Amino acid sequence: MRKILLFFIIINSTIFANIITGGVYTKRVLQIDNINLITKADKLNQVTQTMLISATKIENIQTLIKLALKENRVNFIEQFKYIKIFKNIKNGDKLLLRCLKYPSCNLEEYSSLMNKSPMHIKIASKYPNMSLVEINHRIGGISENIMNKYFKSMGWSKIEGEIGRNGIDGIFIKRKAGLIIDIMVVESKYNKSTLGNTNHGRQMSKQWLSKKIDTLEKKYPNNKEYKTINRYIESNNYKAILWNLKVNNNNLVISVKKINDNNGKILTSNIKGKEKMKINFNGNHKININNPKNDFHKDIVSWYKMEINNN
Repeated sequence: MRKILLFFIIINSTIFANIITGGVYTKRVLQIDNINLITKADKLNQVTQTMLISATKIENIQTLIKLALKENRVNFIEQFKYIKIFKNIKNGDKLLLRCLKYPSCNLEEYSSLMNKSPMHIKIASKYPNMSLVEINHRIGGISENIMNKYFKSMGWSKIEGEIGRNGIDGIFIKRKAGLIIDIMVVESKYNKSTLGNTNHGRQMSKQWLSKKIDTLEKKYPNNKEYKTINRYIESNNYKAILWNLKVNNNNLVISVKKINDNNGKILTSNIKGKEKMKINFNGNHKININNPKNDFHKDIVSWYKMEINNN
């Protein structure tokens, strides 16, 4: 019985060893094939993402820049700058290839986006031909859409506040028995963007808001709610909020602050006491994208992922 058992163990161990050895051998053959492919590629359009797996990031970047130099996508001096930029970025070889695969991708502008923000990198890698202005508009839209979903989930209704790309990012109201009883105007910003100066005062100042509402009244003459909103603003009976979204180390960092107009001078302050919103409470302003800790965080993350996938 012992001899039979020993024979069984030996046979199975041999089979297992052959499987493991065969697996390693196969992997090595694949790696060698991949290395031969990327180093022997004559043109950038012959290189694929899977070819990058078998070599280090810096080796891939150097090979890609060498091909770019050959195809006059970069000059001799520029090559060193681009190698330095992309070697310091996570997945820099993959991001570099995304641009170089498209002859129309401007590598100078594309590489400058790599230092902007994580969301700039995501959008630029998805659309290598897109300009900085277009990417900024998309990112601004992502932040604004997440903001809209958040305030709607808090019981606010949104009405139209923008005319083209200009206007108030968010006009939110609450009604009782069909009548407006509360008004909140919100400006959405991403990362380091700040409120700007205009011909009608600073963004979110009372003067600026009144001008925007006047324009909306003229565009939508049948909507009497704008006249009501204007009265609320003129009597200082409204909330003004600054929403800011950042993406930092796989965290969504959201800031929601109160805006005060002191005779045209705009001041922001933390929201305190009864005015505090859900996002203002401890632990809610910084949300881990990969590991949201509660249902509220999961909602925010799902909105973010939805916007990224749709843009």
